[in-house]
Amino acid sequence: MPKNLHSVFINGYLLLDAGADKDSKNAYGYNLLHYAVCQRLRETTLCLLLEAGADMEARNTYGDTALHLATQGGDERMARFLV
Repeated sequence: MPKNLHSVFINGYLLLDAGADKDSKNAYGYNLLHYAVCQRLRETTLCLLLEAGADMEARNTYGDTALHLATQGGDERMARFLV
């Protein structure tokens, strides 16, 4: 079973119950919350990640949190959810 979720997350698979690493990051420091925001996924996806203990304050290599990415991308709905 893969421990890096980035490739399967894009396809909509969340393997948290199977023990996958919710805080894994890609080469640019993006974690699953970063991906969820960038892909404009539903708030329910973010809820699931946050309930599983994903780090909302995690920063990518550019210093951005998920909230930063939401505001930079003009996603007011997601930004309000993350505040």
